[in-house]
Amino acid sequence: MRVMEWTLAALSVEHRNYITIAVLTVLLIGLYLFSKYGKTESDARADRLEKQYKVMTPELLSSVPDEALTEAVVANVFAKLDKHRPDLYTELPKMSPGRCAVTAAWLVDKEVNAADFETLFASPSGVLVELAADGMERLEAPACAAAVRAAMVAADDAVRAECHADYVEAREKEMLEQKMIDYIRTFTGEFLDTEEEA
Repeated sequence: MRVMEWTLAALSVEHRNYITIAVLTVLLIGLYLFSKYGKTESDARADRLEKQYKVMTPELLSSVPDEALTEAVVANVFAKLDKHRPDLYTELPKMSPGRCAVTAAWLVDKEVNAADFETLFASPSGVLVELAADGMERLEAPACAAAVRAAMVAADDAVRAECHADYVEAREKEMLEQKMIDYIRTFTGEFLDTEEEA
């Protein structure tokens, strides 16, 4: 009887080990699959665009339709960054003036247009506000740049809210999105990759 109890106890320990190993294996496979395929749709789209526009040739740039042009340029910029430690604040000013201007302006515009300056300053794009204001001036959108600069030194939330209203009005009046497209089409050379970058 004791031999049978010992055998059952031994089997249950052995089964517990198998179950533990099986559970750990399933967890490891799940973690692997999540890390590989668990990206959001937005992340997956960004990765796809970075691969598509990694090397910006004259032919590729001219083939991009206007409505996708600015995003293609931004994807090209992000393709040049370290994936594990992207540092736009340091790397963007080292790129061409056009890439710097358009990318900073586009990222800041997306944040402010979707929410407000408070959200922008709390986001990773918040460090780019000065570059974005400079970029907006380069793009010939001075009222947008002025609203961004005013928000940078605003004393409180009420003043920042006024800056946001000014910005929304200015981006429509100055047609900021169209100015980005026009700048890219006019100064194409600032957005192309050299053979060394390819």
